[in-house]
Amino acid sequence: MVTAPPPLLHDPPENRAWDLVTAFFRAKRLFEVQYEAYEATVKDIARRQGVDRGALQLPAREVAALLDFEQLGDLHDRCVAPLRELSRQVLREVATTDLLDRYVADIYHEISILREEHYEVVAHGAREPGELEDLKQVLDEVHEYFPKRLHRVHHLFAQAERRLAALVARFGRNTVFVRSMFLLGAEALGSVEVQAWLYGHVYAGGAAEGDLVAARSFLAGGFLDLARTAVERGARLLGAAGSVTPAVEGLRAGYDEVAAQLARARA
Repeated sequence: MVTAPPPLLHDPPENRAWDLVTAFFRAKRLFEVQYEAYEATVKDIARRQGVDRGALQLPAREVAALLDFEQLGDLHDRCVAPLRELSRQVLREVATTDLLDRYVADIYHEISILREEHYEVVAHGAREPGELEDLKQVLDEVHEYFPKRLHRVHHLFAQAERRLAALVARFGRNTVFVRSMFLLGAEALGSVEVQAWLYGHVYAGGAAEGDLVAARSFLAGGFLDLARTAVERGARLLGAAGSVTPAVEGLRAGYDEVAAQLARARA
């Protein structure tokens, strides 16, 4: 099993926030692959059989094929388990925790149960014909609980994402988070859409403000080339802005200030 790396000695929990965000979207992305494939398969079978999906009664082999056993294991072991550990490290205190941590814990437990239920179908499907009554009981339970559990996990991920959106702004000045978001961005998050989503919820000014914060952080740390790269990227974003607002002017002044400091540092 792949687990979340242990925190460094005296490492503030906020320094793991970037790992938490990337782990969340990695887990959500892999679950969505399984969920969408399941939904498409069930709808197709119901259409071909000419019945409502709720009335489907499939043999063990077909039920087992609705989910990919190895992918479900990867989702649990390599994505959701590390996500749960990171959530505990970043969000839990002695006597309280954030709502996001509760959602993540619920996702972990639901997928753990789903994995066991799926294994039961696979294992029972390989049993002897004399055990058909036992198999029928398992299949009856799975026909009822598979869709309920998958839809619940899908709903929990949506709730968790809404809570994450309300939470991430608190990390917008954390050095590790700021620099990781700039350097790793879409590659670590899985898509440019998620990157834009994250910038939009961390900073009122979106990516243009995020690049300015990163530029200042790199400059303060003596990483002049990275600071210059952040200034150049942010300037392009501002140049693409349709209207000139006080907020845009404020960002532009901030970039000019960092550029001047870089020039003096190079002199």
